[in-house]
Amino acid sequence: MGLLANRRGATLPLSILLLMVLTVGLAAGLAIVTSERKVHGDHEAQMEAATLARTGLERYQAQLTAAPPDSSRDSLGLTGGYAVIVTQRATHLQGLETYLVTSTGVSTAAGHFDPTAPPARRTLAQYATWRAPWTSYATITALAGIDADDHGDHIGGTGTAASGYPTRASAVAVPNSMYSGDSAITMAGSNNPRIMYLGSQADAVAAIGIDWAGILAGTDVTPDTTYPANSSGAMGAPYRLPTSGNRIMYAAGNYTFDQPGSGTLQGLLIVENDLVVDTTFRFDGVILVGGTIIDTTTSTSLIFNGAIVTGLNLKLPGGTLPGYPAPGQLRLTNNYHHGRTFDWNAGIVRNALTSFGPARLRPLPGSRFDNIPDY
Repeated sequence: MGLLANRRGATLPLSILLLMVLTVGLAAGLAIVTSERKVHGDHEAQMEAATLARTGLERYQAQLTAAPPDSSRDSLGLTGGYAVIVTQRATHLQGLETYLVTSTGVSTAAGHFDPTAPPARRTLAQYATWRAPWTSYATITALAGIDADDHGDHIGGTGTAASGYPTRASAVAVPNSMYSGDSAITMAGSNNPRIMYLGSQADAVAAIGIDWAGILAGTDVTPDTTYPANSSGAMGAPYRLPTSGNRIMYAAGNYTFDQPGSGTLQGLLIVENDLVVDTTFRFDGVILVGGTIIDTTTSTSLIFNGAIVTGLNLKLPGGTLPGYPAPGQLRLTNNYHHGRTFDWNAGIVRNALTSFGPARLRPLPGSRFDNIPDY
């Protein structure tokens, strides 16, 4: 009986201890819930700020209709917040204006658990160039290589200026180890290599941003004049290239240019396979050739102002145009004809490529980065 009486005083301490344990557990649980809600709210605000930064950057680049000034600061109102866009001209890349564009997204809609916390912010940065949809900044780009072993020729990389196109360019662009002949005939524009090596042939083919399959399918450009497969200017007036106006001319298969009294041709000339040149003429524009250019001229000078790209059939499945051999090396050697002139001209290239779209601010691949968000 005395022992039971001694146990009566233990109830109160045990109750107090139990209340203390429950209180500590409740406080810990509340702290965990509060922390999770804060983390979730901050993460949501961070993601919203990143979305605003990306949206602001892309919208700013898309809406520009003229090259940005050396430095500028703009604010774009967006759903859920805004983006502050800062541009700074950084340097020249192949003669093109290159900018560092930063976009800071500020989220004003996403709520923090802590009402005193500032709006979430996140900054993205992107290098971009003001350029046209054309990535071959050389007078001659030969994807199957070039043999330039004629000392009487001239390949230059300077010309007039045009928005979105470099005033100066390399004389020749080829895959690694695919230039042979005399490099002294190449004269590049200032700050550009005479011969620009594009990496392996696969890298070079990928680097030239021309949708050759789309052009052949007729989805990228609409020709003003189309010539049947393996035709030539000597076949009569319907098969001759026009000598007036800035035209888009499309020749199926091979085309032989041998029309008399040709004068000056202007525009964009597209040849599915090989272009055979068998008479004197001057061409101001862009020539896109699936195969190669074969010069069989026995008379005087040939003058090309603008840009030439050969070997484009390497961009097709299997690397060939069905029914034709693989593109061959561009050979500028000719035992009968010397003194050909090839010069880059940005203004002429721009006029020839108007159907491909205007110049705009285009991101440099792999140059986007962001910072750590703050709250």
